[in-house]
Parts: sequence; structure tokens; C-alpha cells
Amino acid sequence: MLKRNLKIGLLTVAFGVASLLTTPIVSNSVYANSLDDLATLQETYEKTEDKLLLREMDYDSLLQARAEFDGIGGFFNKLLFKRKKYNELKLSLTNAESAISTEWSKMQSVWEDIQKQIFEIGFAAEQSGDYGTAIEYYKKVQPRGFRERFRIGVCYKLAGNYNEAIIWFRKLNQNRDDVQFEIGSTYALWNKHSDAVNAYSKVVSSFSGSSLEEKALTILEQYESESSFARLYLTIADAYKQKAFNGYDSDFNKAVMAYKKAMEYLARDYNDSAAAASAALFAKASSDLTNALMILDEQNIAAREYYERKLNSAHYNLRQARRSYDEAMYEGAQDFKNSVYKAQRQIRNYADSYNKYVQEGRDEEANHALEQKEYYENRLDYLILNRDTIIYDSADYERRRMNDAEDSYNRVLHNQHNIISDYVAPYKRKVKIARERLDMTNNFNRTAFGA
Repeated sequence: MLKRNLKIGLLTVAFGVASLLTTPIVSNSVYANSLDDLATLQETYEKTEDKLLLREMDYDSLLQARAEFDGIGGFFNKLLFKRKKYNELKLSLTNAESAISTEWSKMQSVWEDIQKQIFEIGFAAEQSGDYGTAIEYYKKVQPRGFRERFRIGVCYKLAGNYNEAIIWFRKLNQNRDDVQFEIGSTYALWNKHSDAVNAYSKVVSSFSGSSLEEKALTILEQYESESSFARLYLTIADAYKQKAFNGYDSDFNKAVMAYKKAMEYLARDYNDSAAAASAALFAKASSDLTNALMILDEQNIAAREYYERKLNSAHYNLRQARRSYDEAMYEGAQDFKNSVYKAQRQIRNYADSYNKYVQEGRDEEANHALEQKEYYENRLDYLILNRDTIIYDSADYERRRMNDAEDSYNRVLHNQHNIISDYVAPYKRKVKIARERLDMTNNFNRTAFGA
């Protein structure tokens, strides 16, 4: 087993970066013990698997024995002839199911331990510099998650296979500072410094406050001082500005130092004067506040117009719903009249038929006509007694629509203040942020440059 300390520069000698990664040595005995532990776990897993197989075979036999209790004949066996045997069989099946569940749990636990041990072997190999073995074991972990994929990428990087390292890092969630930092580190070792700068820039722009942001910022400053990456100083200046404003309340003195450093980088745009850069930043902050206030005024007007449109729309919907309800009530009244007319007509018709059948001595038909006449008389009585309810129920759907429209209108009518406030809230927040930024910039400017 290869034993050595690994010292890998994050950047090449040409750029003079002194940051090094040192990996401690792991002894052969530790590595060997890890392999022995893995072998023991695998043996335990196999024994547990054998036990599980026996349990399942016993369970299958019990299921076959229960077959005599199925069907009609089995019904009498369960209740009468072999009831004791059936109860014993039920208990055995329950115990067998429990035993199978226990063995499955043991297997799962051992399986998880095996995966942990495989990872530990890979990690031990990585620490001792045997990256090929480390990658081999990391790839064996199932399921293979972020941790294993990340370590595989690192091992490929440390082994000098930068292309493969980038492929593995690209497979990961790149919205993480550690992934972006490793991508930058890999590209730097690969002498693809433009790609490295892009990756490090993402760390400092998207992960302000992280420990890796500090390291990435230091590396970018080294690049900026010893190379000619166009406008890289702006990225660095933005990072220091963000650090200054983020640390304004927690550590003002440290925030002032970050602010001054940001202005020093921006100075090249202002005749190499950090004070001039700070004054320009203050002027921009003042302008941003003025613009935010102007937009807020415009949006206050727009909010009132929005409210009027919303109220008019709700009122229009209410009028339409009321019209539909009135039409439904009218149609219900007409339908009621038609039902009454139909019942009266049927009563007259069956009365005439009844008299005719009686005169002709057709008793059966006469009885049927009399029953129908009485049915429609009862229906007519019901209609007359329940006129309002019948018409009311016929318009139920439109009435519910009208009530909903009325509720919506009242909500808009009585929530004018909240509706307008919600509309302008984002613009008020922008004004608040702009005012806070102006105040902070002013304090930074006075403290750092006495302006």
C-alpha cells in the first residue's frame, strides 16, 4: 500500500499560490482491519440470508398445511373437526411471519453496515494515496449518493485525471459552494485558468459568508494580481462590498475594512482613487433611493387604478350573477305554472275518462282513471302548498353563484387598504432596502475616507 503525504497546490507555480492540501497517512494495519471487518459483515449477511431462506421455506410449508382449511370443507374443519389444529397453525403462521420480518430487519441493518464499511475502506485508501482503490470502493457503495460521488471526483482530481474529475463534479448539485470550489480547483490544476476563475467567481458571488468563499476570494485575488483576466477586479470588489454590507451590524470595523478593500479594487475606474470610488458608490446609492421613491409614487397610483379595476370587475360579476338569478327565478315561476296547468289538465282528462268508462261498464279502466285523477289532484295540492319552495329551489345554483359574487364584491369593497398595500408592498421594500443601503454607504464613506 502506498504511504505518503499528498501535497497538491490549488494553483500552479506560475501563479505562485501557496495554498496546499495535505492528506494524512493511514497505516496498512488500519486498512487491513477495515477489509477484515468488511469480510466479517459479509459473512454475517450471508448467514442471515440463509436463515431467512429457511424461515421462508417453513412459512411456505405452513401455507400448504393451511390449504385443508380452505373452501367449504375447510370451513367445517376450522369450526368443528380440526379446530385445535387450525388454531395452532394460525399461531405458527404468525410466529413465522414475525421471524421473517426480524431476519429481514437484520439483513437490512447488516447491509447498511456493509455500505458504511465499503465507504470507510475507500476513504482509508484515499487518505493513504491509493486513489484507484478508493474510487473502486466508492463506486461499490449502494445506493451511491452525493458523498460518494463527491469523493470520486476528488480522487480523480488528486490522481491527476482532471477530465474525469470534472465529469463527476458536473453530475452533482452545482448550487453548492464545495462543488464549485472543487471544480475551480480541478481546472486550476489542469491549467484551464479561465474555467477555474469562473468557478471560483461563482463561489464568491453565490455563497457569501461561507468558509470556502474566503478561500476562493483569496485565490481570485492571487489570479488578479498576477494575470490579466479582464475585469476580474469587479468580481472581487463586489464580493468585498457584499461582505461589508452583510457584516455592517455584526462587526462594523471589519465591515469597514472590507469596504475599503472593495473601493481599492474599484479605484482603477476612478483615477486610482478609492475615495472617488466610494463617493461614486454613495452617489449611486442616493440615485437608487430617488429612483425607488419615484417608482413607489408611480405604483401608488397604479395600485389605486388596480383596485378600481378589481372593484368594477367584482361589481360587474355581481350584476351578471343577479341577472342570471332573476332569470332563473322567472323560469322557475314559468315552469311552476306549466306544472300546475298540466296537473289541472290531467285531472280533467281523467275525470272525463272515468265518467266515460263508468257509463260503458268498463270497471277496470274506470278504476285506473280514478287512481290517476286522484294522483294528479294530490300533485296539484302539493304544488299549490309548496309554490315558493319549488320556485326557490329551481334557482338554487344561480342563487349560490350570486351569493359567491356578492361575497367577492364585499371582500374587495371592504379591503381597499389591504389590496392597495399588498400591491405596493414590494416597492416599499425596495425603498427600505435602498434607504438602508444609502445609510450604510454614507457611514462607510465617512468612516473609511472621512467624506
